[in-house]
This record gives sequence, C-alpha cells and structure tokens, in this order.
Amino acid sequence: NEGYLVGGYVRDFLMNKSKEMVDRDIVIKNAECFAKKMAEKLEATFIILDEENKIFRLVLKDKINYLDISELQGATIEEDLKRRDFTINAIAYNLETNEFVDSVNGMQDLKNGILRHIKDVNFEEDPLRVLRAFRFAAVTGFDFSEDLKFALNKYQNKVLEPSKERIMYEIMKLFGGRYSSKALLLMNDYD
Repeated sequence: NEGYLVGGYVRDFLMNKSKEMVDRDIVIKNAECFAKKMAEKLEATFIILDEENKIFRLVLKDKINYLDISELQGATIEEDLKRRDFTINAIAYNLETNEFVDSVNGMQDLKNGILRHIKDVNFEEDPLRVLRAFRFAAVTGFDFSEDLKFALNKYQNKVLEPSKERIMYEIMKLFGGRYSSKALLLMNDYD
C-alpha cells in the first residue's frame, strides 16, 4: 500500500527543523496490519491509540522516537489532507514515489509565513483547533489569514469543549513557543 509521511514532521522538514522531531506520522490503508508488521521489524512496542479511528503508535527501542500510524481517512490522500487543521500541516510525502502532495497549498503558506485553516467544519469536528491556531502562531511566528481570523471569531466559544488534558497540552506548547508573546497578544483580540 502507498504510505505517506504527514503532519508536523513534513512541515518541520520543509522549515529545516525536523532534527528536533522525535515523532513521525504515517497515513496508510490497512494501518493496523502495517503497524504490527513494522513493530515486529523494528522491534518496537505496539500501542493502540484509537481503535475506532485506527490510530496506532510504535515506540522505538530508544524509547524516545515513535511512529504514529493511522488509517487513510477518505478514498485518497487528498481527501485525508482536507480533514486536517491548517494548510501547513496538510502536506504529505509519498514514501513510495518520494514526492510531496500539497493539494491545499501548504508549501506556499509556509513560504509566506501564513497560518490558514482548511475549512470551517474542521473546527466543529475538533474545537481544540482554535487553540492550536494560537499555539502555531507562538511556535512559528506566522500571521493568520483573514479567513482564519473569521473562523476563530466564529468558533472561539467552543475552545473549552475538549478535555482539560488536551487544552493544557496546547497551552504548554504555546508558552514554549519562541513567539508566545505575539500569540498572547493575538489571543487578546478575541473575546
């Protein structure tokens, strides 16, 4: 099956920051079978993160690095990428052809320093993405697109719906960002 490296590792690779990453996300059809075979081959620990959505983690022998392997959501990688939060996180790398898949122009937004969401419904599916916008502003220093500003205003009241643990994780990442003061000032613009 065609597998794709997706998410933060691809984004950080394109920003020349991938050396800091210890996690890699792979999207593939038949994820559970693939994950079990990889665990055996790499002598990694196999963990079920989300049985319903078929997301699995392989903790490598060094106990630091890990792979998250998830089922392709949709019929194609392009459909899967459209379900993600921001364009800069919706770039995939085809592990078979060694080509990037960028159907939402994430590379252009990386180049221009713009944080743009993919579609409003993604905020409805996971309201934590509202807070993630500020976290990514804190980490990257990127500016919000006008559409993202509108969506943040629209969905800001849902930000406390996710679990406290998930909210705390995003806040800790936000405060750890190089541009956290900028992100906090941005947050002040939203009631």
